[in-house]
Amino acid sequence: MSFPSRRLSKEAMDRATGAMARFQQVAKIRGCEKMLAVANQCRARSRKRGDFLVRIRRELGIPIRVVSARDEARLIYLGVRHAVDLGTRPHFILDYRGR
Repeated sequence: MSFPSRRLSKEAMDRATGAMARFQQVAKIRGCEKMLAVANQCRARSRKRGDFLVRIRRELGIPIRVVSARDEARLIYLGVRHAVDLGTRPHFILDYRGR
């Protein structure tokens, strides 16, 4: 995605669709019965958002829920807490999206 133009390129949509298809395949292998994708507001504000959301639903059958930045942060926190035993000690969780 090009943030200044807020355009989701075809190449970015192709890569994301492929990645989601691989996640879907792994989920099925592991016995997952239902999948829900979550998009952050940055993706939601892109000019081709509707095209991308429709494509994922049409090609993969996966519904996508757009969440606020606050909800995204909460979901990331819950995911880390589920995957890592942090005990009762103070902790700092950083979601970094560098290049």
